[in-house]
Amino acid sequence: MKSQDIPTWYNNTWNRVKGSRFFYTHRYNLGFERETGQTDSEGQDITRFIPVGSIIHTADLYVQKHKFISNDIGLDTLYANKYIDMATNDTTRAWNIKNTLGISLREGFAQWAKFDLTAYAAFDYRQYFLMDSISPEWRETQTSTFVGGEIAKTTGKILRYNAHAEFGVLGENLGDIDLSGSIETRIPAFKDTASLKVSAYMKNITPSFYEKHYHSKFFWWDRDDFVQTQRVFIGGELNIPHTKSTFSVGVENITNYVYFNEQALPEQHGSSIQIITAQWNQKLQLGILHWENQLIFQKSANQSVIPLPDFSLYSNLYLQLVPMKVLKIQLGADGHYF
Repeated sequence: MKSQDIPTWYNNTWNRVKGSRFFYTHRYNLGFERETGQTDSEGQDITRFIPVGSIIHTADLYVQKHKFISNDIGLDTLYANKYIDMATNDTTRAWNIKNTLGISLREGFAQWAKFDLTAYAAFDYRQYFLMDSISPEWRETQTSTFVGGEIAKTTGKILRYNAHAEFGVLGENLGDIDLSGSIETRIPAFKDTASLKVSAYMKNITPSFYEKHYHSKFFWWDRDDFVQTQRVFIGGELNIPHTKSTFSVGVENITNYVYFNEQALPEQHGSSIQIITAQWNQKLQLGILHWENQLIFQKSANQSVIPLPDFSLYSNLYLQLVPMKVLKIQLGADGHYF
């Protein structure tokens, strides 16, 4: 059966989504040369470059376009409102470019350098184009400037950690805050080494442009009254490599959450909503037989605003064959349950 053969209410109605991305990054390393104490075949001392830090620049460009088209006359009867008296040819497009410039200090280039240290500044330029009932097109330009930094220790037998902070200091995202971090330690377990990690974050997030604004034939909103959403999370994860098991739990508190109601219109829930999550990942293997499972329990304090299934399960059972070193074959089936 072809996709065109599946019965639908309307045969001449469809969506088109187009997007492209260009990402460019480069890094200039700063450091010094250190003698290794060895000599080459000509008796010259062998040196090794030791990176101390880096200057980093990235450019990220997104271009996106969405179109909703219909040539079915009866489509108008499905919607309660009609804001534009024309054929159904709804379009919106957007593009943004983000430049980030940073400087980093490398972990381990000297005995006192026990961690990576990074500082950066980012400038984001965005343009959005919507339909309008008066002029051919409604346009909005937004700019945002962020500053941030990160400290991380990625090596070590006992303790590893990272902490990240980012602040919106100018423009549309003024006042945004993103603070996150984790700390990990290793403990003996089942003749192996397990890892225990605690993670947390606190965020103040400005609602996105399309949560605040959207113009089309059947839906139209401008919600400049939306305020920042606050999200606070803390959780832990236990990873036991010997049994191929991972256990994690977490709780998140969300205030001023933006959601879409039963009329497909955005609303902001002013009170706090708590979400509790517990997850178990288990991998089993017997020869060429592999069985991967994931069980998730989650509970939302307000199911009408953030509806979540109490349980979800993923299971993947397959045979893995390696007939030659450069070829791997997996045969099996997987399933999802919500």
